[in-house]
Amino acid sequence: MLDLCTGDGERLSQVLSRPRRTVATEGYPPNVREAHRRLSPLGIHLVRSSVAQGHAYQRANEPRGSVPFRNGSFDLVTVRNESYLPSEVARVLHPGGYFLAEMTGGEEVPELGERLELKVTPSADWTLEMAERAIVESGLSVERSMETTFTMTFHDAGAVLWHLLPIPWVAPGFSLETHRPQLARIHQEILREGPFRIPQGVSWCESRRR
Repeated sequence: MLDLCTGDGERLSQVLSRPRRTVATEGYPPNVREAHRRLSPLGIHLVRSSVAQGHAYQRANEPRGSVPFRNGSFDLVTVRNESYLPSEVARVLHPGGYFLAEMTGGEEVPELGERLELKVTPSADWTLEMAERAIVESGLSVERSMETTFTMTFHDAGAVLWHLLPIPWVAPGFSLETHRPQLARIHQEILREGPFRIPQGVSWCESRRR
């Protein structure tokens, strides 16, 4: 099993039925350190690798996002809420192997940016239809997929801080020190009006290498 862009490794560490040979990749330095600390005692090998360019910006022969494994190395590849190269996924999958991908939208970023007086550029649209097309073009076949929505609820300014600090690339320039007045204002608004909610789209896709 290969878990692409495992983040801090928390999600993978909670998977109880893992293959004996489970490997993870990560490219964000703070996550690399934390994931190694969490996964190493479980016998999960962590490999540092480059992060793929956002899906909508990928071009032919995209250099970022390649993974340092031989062809057909894995029976299962997973990724959650990160960009990936479909061609690399297909390459490292063994014939008959599966690819499981979960994707969420970035709807909360522009709204949080507005509340925090940040200039945030929304990411390019990436739909399930586009994901399925890219997967099929890489040589995999889509077995099952689904779209739905969930609601992200912020009960206080601390939740906003907790959400954004681990993902600084979505809100450049944000910190507790620089945005303390905006966070205080958000806290007062929540005390007056209650939690604010932002709907988010989420989709998943199961595909297979024939």
